[in-house]
Amino acid sequence: MRFLVTGANGQDGIYLVNSLKMAGHEVVEVGRTRSKFFRFGRLVEGESPRLEDPIAAVEFLNSQTPDCILHFAAVHYPAMLQDGESNQDQMFACHVTATENLLNWMVGRENCRMIVALSSQMYSTKDENLIIHEKSNHNPVTFYGQTKMHAHNLIRRYADKYQLNVSGAILFNHTSIRSKPDFLFPVLANAISNSIRDGFKDITVRNSNAYLDIGSSDEYCDGILSMLEDDHLSDYIFSSGKALTISSILEEVLLKMGLQGKINLLSESTATNWCLIGDNTKAKENLLWQPRKAASEILIEMINKVDAQ
Repeated sequence: MRFLVTGANGQDGIYLVNSLKMAGHEVVEVGRTRSKFFRFGRLVEGESPRLEDPIAAVEFLNSQTPDCILHFAAVHYPAMLQDGESNQDQMFACHVTATENLLNWMVGRENCRMIVALSSQMYSTKDENLIIHEKSNHNPVTFYGQTKMHAHNLIRRYADKYQLNVSGAILFNHTSIRSKPDFLFPVLANAISNSIRDGFKDITVRNSNAYLDIGSSDEYCDGILSMLEDDHLSDYIFSSGKALTISSILEEVLLKMGLQGKINLLSESTATNWCLIGDNTKAKENLLWQPRKAASEILIEMINKVDAQ
């Protein structure tokens, strides 16, 4: 089969591309600026197609004719950046416009399938931990979540109107050693590594009582690949299925690394924050998928990576 993977240079995209190649599939890799695609039967590298442009998207897709599309390109940063600049346009173009262009190309192509990466930010909670399942109502409070909600609505509409074989992978927080350095777990890994190097200095932890439903990017991607075993795609939630505070994850890390009592965790906040918890029952029952790696194990892997550099 020939796969097209957008976001091929991202945390999830790298894993998906490598897994598909190891399984013997042809893979068209679309990154933010550079891509690998087929030309005259050979895989070449060149400038990335503008999938947010309907004409450019059709031309590129017609030249590659993928059997399956994994649309995992994303603009992750907040809609309003620290320098006051907004990237709302880029975020909307990536999550919504490009998704719609891919869906439009699929119309009339019965053998093509697509999975779109969605997000737990399509939902929200204020008062208590909230269990989210595949049919939960959207309630985004971030612009990122709004764009993912629009993408989800597009998937549902095109699947219903045109009988497209398309679905969403609703991803809760997930991380790996490939995560961007300014994301939460890499920041924590660097803080612990620096503390060890500097003689076990205290670590100040922001929002230490905030809850997270977080798991392994590799495991979630394995679940996404398992979705492809079904002839007809449907939405799935991938989550750890439990809420942990940042402080409890860090305490477990220090215990496992033999650092308990050597490094003190200083909290900047005592406020309790509720979180969304993903109901992964459908993935467990239909895909025989299980989240296995603990959040503390993932963080320890990151700390070891920092120490090895």
